[in-house]
Amino acid sequence: MPGRFNILNALCAITCAHAVGVGEKEIKNGIEKASASGRLEVVEQNGITVLVDYAHNKSSFEAVFEYVDKFYPDAKKI
Repeated sequence: MPGRFNILNALCAITCAHAVGVGEKEIKNGIEKASASGRLEVVEQNGITVLVDYAHNKSSFEAVFEYVDKFYPDAKKI
């Protein structure tokens, strides 16, 4: 899952899991399988890449556009 905010969320989840005694292997497996529909979801079809995010507040929009501006600087944003 791309985006700085997703990395921060993953780090928080890792810390919480570790704090309650979840093993490193289980944490790694969980992070590798983690996904969330609509959270900077990358959809590619016919040579077109669309990023879908259900941002719902100012900080969410800022985080999404920060990512898009950095990795897709010439992209059309809707």
